[in-house]
Formats: sequence, C-alpha cells, structure tokens
Amino acid sequence: MGIQTIWDNEEKTIIRHVYEGVWTWRDFNTNLSRSRAMLDTVNHPVHVIIDTRSGKLLPDGSVSNLRSMTSGIHPNQGRTILVGTNLFVSRLYNAFFLAYCDQGPSLALAPSLETARAMLSEHETRVPAWAIYAS
Repeated sequence: MGIQTIWDNEEKTIIRHVYEGVWTWRDFNTNLSRSRAMLDTVNHPVHVIIDTRSGKLLPDGSVSNLRSMTSGIHPNQGRTILVGTNLFVSRLYNAFFLAYCDQGPSLALAPSLETARAMLSEHETRVPAWAIYAS
C-alpha cells in the first residue's frame, strides 16, 4: 500500500498519483521525487491527478507536513485535480496551496477519475482554479 506514481496517458501529459490505504510522509516524498524525475523527461506541461479514492488522505503529522505538499512546483507542472476528496479537505489543501505557492498550477476537485480526465481535456482557461465539479 502507499502511493503509486504513473503516467496516465501515452502522450505523457498527465501524471497520476494513486493513494492506496495508509501512506506515510516517506511514501509521499519518494513519489514526489519520482514525479519530478518523470517531469524532467518531457518539455511540455504535465497535469497531475491525485487519486485518493482508495487511500487515507492525510497521515499523522499532517499539519507540520502540509507545506511540503505544496512546495517545489516543477516548471512543467500544469493543473492539479484532486479525485475522491471531500470539500473540507480540498479547501484546506487549496488554502495551503494559495498561501505557499507563488505561481503554482491551479487546483480543482473531481468526484471521479473520468471527470478529472474530462476536465483536463477541456479548454483550460475556462476552468477557474477554485472549480469544484459534481458528478
């Protein structure tokens, strides 16, 4: 269990982080390094889908580690879509994202993986950073 980081499509325009069961901050940091290495292999924007439907969203020590979730945005990183989170958690994440990221990508919430993919295929300028999509 933990976090798995994979390309979500053959074009390498989406990275998906799949959270499964209980995960640790060590898992998070390992996968953050993997994600950055994947982003280094391309020269175009790559969106991120964080799929938390099968995982515990925040492990112990979350308050002291939340800043690490939003720091070090890679230059190739595009939009971030949270899948399977509740409204409170998404707003908490968004507040930290806005507070600690100078020019980070926008953040949105989607109820399903299919919705997240559809959101990323839409014209990006039409979707505001605070958008929350219902199924």
